[in-house]
Amino acid sequence: MAAEIKEENLSLALRFIVEKFGKDALLNQDKVKAILPDLLSNKFTTETSWVMDAINSGIVGILLNPNNTNKEAIEKAKDVFEKHYVTEIRQEYVLDCLSYALGWTNTKVDSLDEYKAKVNKKNSKPKLNLEKEIVFKDSIDDNNKHNEQKEPDYDEILNQQKEEYRQEPINTNIQFNDNNLNNRNNQNQYNNSNGNKKKLLLLIPLLLIILGLGIAKLSGGPGDVEVSDFYFTPQTKLNGTTYMIEDGETVELNLTFDAKKENKIDKNKISYSLDDNKVCNYQKQTYNKCILVGVGEGTTTLRIYYDDKEIQTINIGVGNVDSNDSDDVAVESIYPSSNAQKSGSGYVLPVGEEAQLKVKLSGDDVENDELSYSLDDSSIADLSYDGNKCILYGNQAGSTTLRIMYDGDEIYSVGLTFKESDIASSNNDSNSNSDSNSEVDLVVKGYLENYGNARNYGSISYVSDYLTSSGDLYKQLSKTIPKTYANGTQVDVVGYTKNSMKREGNKYRVSATIEYNIYKQDKGAQYQKEYMEFIVVQSSGQWLIDHYDNWQMLEQHNI
Repeated sequence: MAAEIKEENLSLALRFIVEKFGKDALLNQDKVKAILPDLLSNKFTTETSWVMDAINSGIVGILLNPNNTNKEAIEKAKDVFEKHYVTEIRQEYVLDCLSYALGWTNTKVDSLDEYKAKVNKKNSKPKLNLEKEIVFKDSIDDNNKHNEQKEPDYDEILNQQKEEYRQEPINTNIQFNDNNLNNRNNQNQYNNSNGNKKKLLLLIPLLLIILGLGIAKLSGGPGDVEVSDFYFTPQTKLNGTTYMIEDGETVELNLTFDAKKENKIDKNKISYSLDDNKVCNYQKQTYNKCILVGVGEGTTTLRIYYDDKEIQTINIGVGNVDSNDSDDVAVESIYPSSNAQKSGSGYVLPVGEEAQLKVKLSGDDVENDELSYSLDDSSIADLSYDGNKCILYGNQAGSTTLRIMYDGDEIYSVGLTFKESDIASSNNDSNSNSDSNSEVDLVVKGYLENYGNARNYGSISYVSDYLTSSGDLYKQLSKTIPKTYANGTQVDVVGYTKNSMKREGNKYRVSATIEYNIYKQDKGAQYQKEYMEFIVVQSSGQWLIDHYDNWQMLEQHNI
């Protein structure tokens, strides 16, 4: 098949598919993915993954929609790209290739490297030496008032002037007598003044060049951008170097990007691609967050790019993927005590208190007695353990890494940060209740802040960290979120107010008033104000929302 096109080129390969199988073939991700490797070599991995993402995100469907003109289709496709934070050069390259494939243009697209080079050359400004132009501007303008002049060779002129300055003779035959001393002094002052001006004029270009280099250095890019941390919600099992999710499971990936100049990182230059969309699909939410959905058993790699340069890879496995050892043991999850808070991929624990991390293992015939633990910096905290219970007492503020071993081999590591508590804990009930109140507040707040995303992206994973997995609210949302998402309903939580909090035995009752704007297809927008009481209970050492009572509709109207 590859012999039927004369050169390896993505736009030619896509047009070949259209001419051979019809335009609708571009909608068939499996067919395109099967054909392209026959037409292109392995060096086209990046370009191929970009096309796969365009098909997966609906870009090709927009281009083939007969209700859109070519121009309208391109604009709508760019809107989709923008929502997924796809870089501009990637947008243009993919759309140019697809436009050629569909016959909208007969201009073949260059290879990606050539394409980037042309775009960079087109966008780059002419390199003018502004310093020299300042020095010689008056003389150039005078010469060009009535005649066209050849552009002066600034480098040659500047070099000549530097040489003249270095070779300027020094007058050593000066007569100092009373009669001409005053006149000669006056003349020397005049000459010195002109000489200084001339020298200063010559030095200006050099000073401006140095100044320009300094400004360029200060206003440079961010430096090397890297992924310094990432974590999954809910937490995934790590099998070797592969993060495992279930077939049909939805997880959220959060990343932290660092650079020498963090404030210079251009969020629009961060993009993603997947090697195999048959195993897993992804949807980019923000520059540092994306949703992953397991669709078929196997393994694949998620690639993260900055300015189209790969900076991180994350291996994803779906289903029962065999590893090198069928008896491999992995950390499935970690359950912190109530005074240990999850932060990114690690945990924040208090100084002067005892906190506990409970480890849950996965694997065949696992034995908790084979677990052991170590700290990279034992001065920060005291460590003791009993099977799957790891007990830590913070001695001082600082950060370290906890390493988890099974049968002497490390299977997991997690970052720990110890911080001074604002209020020292004690056995006093009021203090204990105060700590619990703070935790309950954070849980309810976190749920309400993420509820809109759960509804708008059709995934309970946005709020699952705040809910008991067996509670009524979790069961209810598991059904309603996919249904409202499929109907195209969008929700914005525009405000919420905690009215009261009351402890009732081993649970809390938190009453809140919540305000929403709800957008339904073909029905416009609606404002809604509700009252409900969240029942928060302790589960696996954490305060989580189990269900709600006494729901009331307070206000509802179109907006």
